[in-house]
Amino acid sequence: MLDCFTRIPIEQGFLSFWRGNLVNIARACSQESLGFAFKDFFKIWFLNGVDVKKDYWRLTAGNLGAGAASGVATYCIIYPLDFVRTRLAIDMGKGTAREFSGFFDCMHKIFKHDGLRGLYYGFWPSLQYIFLYRGAYYGLFDTAKAQLSKYGSNDISFVYAFLIGQVVTFTAAL
Repeated sequence: MLDCFTRIPIEQGFLSFWRGNLVNIARACSQESLGFAFKDFFKIWFLNGVDVKKDYWRLTAGNLGAGAASGVATYCIIYPLDFVRTRLAIDMGKGTAREFSGFFDCMHKIFKHDGLRGLYYGFWPSLQYIFLYRGAYYGLFDTAKAQLSKYGSNDISFVYAFLIGQVVTFTAAL
């Protein structure tokens, strides 16, 4: 790893450490904001008529379903950003030796050569992962939060939310 830290600035310039990072920031912000909005939208469908205090398994299944549907809907929108981020990250070279000069150039060249379909190469395998990951990520968090709030007030503390988030993120990544 030390070799990379010394070679990249020499071969590609110091700013290459951040190449494609603006795309990653736009993707991450969009993914999280859309994910939460879609999750609330899908919870209406998946949790309609579920008693949070009594129907634990229906609550869990509904939260997992809403989380998975949210992840799929979000990924359908943001996948081109993820794809372009990856293409920029693997675009090696220095200056004009690179295939793409930046985000818009990359989007334009891919769209011009392959159309909209070109921005979705690799979409289906990624979608399977997102379905499982976001289902577990959102579903387990909401279920654990509902179970903890069942024993006290409706609002759980920051510490409990943080701990739930850590466990859920680790579990979803498995």
